[in-house]
Amino acid sequence: MASQITHIPYGKKVLDLFLSDKKVEESKFFVGTVFPDIRYLGVIDRDKTHVFNPTIEGLRDLTDSFELGVYAHSLVDYEREKTLEKLGAYEAIEKNKLSIYAMKFVEDEVSYDLISDWSHYVDFFDHVLSEESQLVEAGAVEKWHNLLRGYFQKPTWDTVTNFAKELKGFIPEVLNAVRVEEAKIRDNRKVMEITRGTYNALFSDLS
Repeated sequence: MASQITHIPYGKKVLDLFLSDKKVEESKFFVGTVFPDIRYLGVIDRDKTHVFNPTIEGLRDLTDSFELGVYAHSLVDYEREKTLEKLGAYEAIEKNKLSIYAMKFVEDEVSYDLISDWSHYVDFFDHVLSEESQLVEAGAVEKWHNLLRGYFQKPTWDTVTNFAKELKGFIPEVLNAVRVEEAKIRDNRKVMEITRGTYNALFSDLS
């Protein structure tokens, strides 16, 4: 599972590779790419926001821009995990909840530089979409958007903490433990090489 900053450039890769021939409303698509993880606010179950075993064909069967974004989120999560396995990430580090979270935050830092015009994407979160409020109460969606707008900047431990502490389960003890794992990842040259190479390797078997 990718984290929120990473879902923007990875989602853009989905758009460019597989949906360039479709008429897609960019703002709704990118809001859709990060909507599924609103579940971390504890307002909706994961199985209502994520697709099991997503495929390119399943993606292309859709026409609604928001639904395409939501589906792309699951496709990115699924293919990213396969890519990390293929590149040997979990041979280089122990795979557990803390190391997975730590890797996601490091990956957000790497992924941030893949987008040059973040303000363009941040503006998409100025308003709650009707598609979102049909699934989750509008106040929760507005909170999610505000969190994302604050998080979509070059990540630091402070921005990570400010974002994560609003999510379900990220108590201070967990965040402190994640920070320890994050330091281990940064010291692991193999894992850092994999993290930097994931974007280019993503979908290489499909495109």
